[in-house]
This record gives sequence, structure tokens and C-alpha cells, in this order.
Amino acid sequence: MRCDKVKSLLGWYYDDELDAAYHKLVAEHLQHCPDCAGELAKLVQLDRISRQLVAPEPPPGVWDGLTRRLIAHESGQPARDRAAARRRFLLAAGGLAASLLAGTLTYRAIRRGNPGTTDGIIPPDHSGQPDPIAVNLALLSPDDRRLAESQRTCAGGGCDALLGACGCPIKLVLQGQPVFLCGKECEQWARAHPAQVLAKLHTLEHRHEETEKR
Repeated sequence: MRCDKVKSLLGWYYDDELDAAYHKLVAEHLQHCPDCAGELAKLVQLDRISRQLVAPEPPPGVWDGLTRRLIAHESGQPARDRAAARRRFLLAAGGLAASLLAGTLTYRAIRRGNPGTTDGIIPPDHSGQPDPIAVNLALLSPDDRRLAESQRTCAGGGCDALLGACGCPIKLVLQGQPVFLCGKECEQWARAHPAQVLAKLHTLEHRHEETEKR
């Protein structure tokens, strides 16, 4: 698959909206193309920053105060002036709604990889680097990514690496249980010690449950 085609699909790929065949093709291309992998890293970076944005809440009673001021202002105006004031208010409200809609559409266009809107719009990352774990986890299929994110830590013996920190996690199925490892060495160990891997996986699940309860 060519780079221009992959870049046009990155938004759908990151949102888990590609079918299995396209998802596999894009994932294989990303493993061998640093340029496209960099574009995916920017997309992950943009998504992370956008999730940190919080809309400020107006102070308590602000809407009641505005309503009282408008009523008091209109009561002292002739009917023609009140109608003009209402038109100005509706125009201002319409402009605000249009601005919000434009911002939403721009963000969606960026997520979808629209080449006409992405140039120069990627917000700066204060760390200077994209999140490698998110990028590597995005190389998995949607279902495997959810399982790996739930497991979090490599199930290899004596390894406490976060999944995705050392590249795309490796998936094994041991006794019907999907298990994720951080690399080839842990995979070889897991194949030789399946019982210990499953025991560690159970320990990891219990540890994560206890952490979430706190």
C-alpha cells in the first residue's frame, strides 16, 4: 500500500473503524515506513492533547444575571430598538455557534487525515516527543489493543516493562488465554513456561483491580 493511501486512512485506523483487511495492510505498512509512523504519532499526540482540553464553567448565577440585565435594558427601549437588539443578539449567538461548529469540523478533518487542513495545525507537545506506547499499541488490531491496554504489563518472567514501550506487543494464546509480551525474549520464555505466564497474568489482573479500587 502506498504512503498517500495509508496517510488518508490513518484517522480511521486510529479510531478502529477500518475493516480487518485494511487494518492489517495499514499496520504492516506502518511497521516499515518511518514517515507514515511519524504521521500516526502526530495523530496520537493530537488526540492526547485534545482530551486534556476542558471547557471552562461560567460562574454560578451568571445566566440569571444576564437575563435580568437584558429584561431591564429592554424595558426602557422602544419596540423598534428592542427588535434590533434581539437581532444583534441572534447574530452574535449564530456567530458563536458557527465558530464552535467550524472548530469541531476542523478537528474531525485532522483526525481523518484531510491533507487540506492538517498542515501546520498539530499542537505543540511540551515533552517534544510523541507517546511511543500509544503509537505501538495502535499497531495492534482493535480487539488486541483493548486486551493489551487492560493487561498493561508484559507477562514474561521477571519483566515489568509496559506493553508498547519496547515496540508492538507480541500476542500468544496459552491454554485459550491471550497473553501479550513485550519482545522476542519474553515470547520464547513464555512458550517454555506457560503455567508461570498464566499465573503472572492472574497476578497482574488482581493488581490492576486493587489499583483501580484505590
